[in-house]
Amino acid sequence: MSQDNLPVESVVTAATKAGVMKTATYYSDFGTPVTVKRPPAYDTADFADLMKQQQAG
Repeated sequence: MSQDNLPVESVVTAATKAGVMKTATYYSDFGTPVTVKRPPAYDTADFADLMKQQQAG
């Protein structure tokens, strides 16, 4: 947590059939204006679905 009580890093570790998966996310620039475009549907995936596929082998 930052001095302003905002998150600066998140680390998640999970066990999968393929081995341990570790992800790290870093946060910064809170309050900075941004422009966001929705990605096309073919370029996205549901994380829960991906995990189910991974577990199915």
